Amino acid sequence: MDYNHTTGTMAEKRVEMKFEFVDKLPEIGGTGQDRYRVLVEFAAALLENPGQWAKYPTDLAKSSVYVRAGQINRGLISAFKGGKFEACVRQYVLYVRAEEEKVSVRRRRRA
Repeated sequence: MDYNHTTGTMAEKRVEMKFEFVDKLPEIGGTGQDRYRVLVEFAAALLENPGQWAKYPTDLAKSSVYVRAGQINRGLISAFKGGKFEACVRQYVLYVRAEEEKVSVRRRRRA
């Protein structure tokens, strides 16, 4: 309630709110299978370019990028099971790379 100085009475304060109404819902952005297929192709491309960072191919909410990075780093995303991947977040953008294989060099013992 607000005091109206002109009339000297209390009046309800009206807050004008605007809402957007739609005639029909937009189409669904793809099925889970479509998203999985994109991730499998993304993982394959990363494996073909080890050590090179690439942006994650699907949109994620800001609150989800860190969770997804952790899932990739721990090997919990089934699309990334074909290799060892590393994920990193910069300014709410998720980057992923396939780790390069470390070549172990054995030295010969001198006789």
